[in-house]
Amino acid sequence: MSPNYDREQFLKGLGLTVLTALAMLVGFRFLGNNPPISEGGWYALWGAFGALVVKMLVSDWGLKAFEAHKHGYDMCIMALGTSFSTLAYELSKDPLVRRRVVFLLVLSLFAFVGTLVTGGNSRSIESNTTKVPGMLKWVNIGLGSLAIALNLFFLVVKDQGAIKTQRQQQTLDKSNGSVILSYSKIIYGEGK
Repeated sequence: MSPNYDREQFLKGLGLTVLTALAMLVGFRFLGNNPPISEGGWYALWGAFGALVVKMLVSDWGLKAFEAHKHGYDMCIMALGTSFSTLAYELSKDPLVRRRVVFLLVLSLFAFVGTLVTGGNSRSIESNTTKVPGMLKWVNIGLGSLAIALNLFFLVVKDQGAIKTQRQQQTLDKSNGSVILSYSKIIYGEGK
């Protein structure tokens, strides 16, 4: 076991990750369910949530050295990967909707900047070249928590861009009425 290992630190990090992800899932489910999420989209969200928890547990088991600043960086890396795959998915579709592409580019840029900031902070903390390691650790924790939320949000955006079967669309139309129509006009550029 590493001399720096602190089980309490790990449990706090795991708790923060779980609470952030659950807050996002609950928010998507109960705050109007707008944008509506398909059944497959819910599977993707719960799969991402499970992956976050498994990543932490395997890291704890394998490394026995939980470090919050590195965890924040890891979460930013995950959000960056999800942002690029979501953007690539959107760019591969026909027709492209400029608003969605610009929106995804802005979110991808945020994930990229967050990755650079947390990576630089981790390097400074590891090499003892900073006078404020505590502040940098908390910046990484904050950006990592935001990245968890962003990662899940990318999956929702990706789900909204997925082509729905006529039956799925009818079900969504019945459950949300005009919300679907107005959301489609805004995001997909349909109508005026």
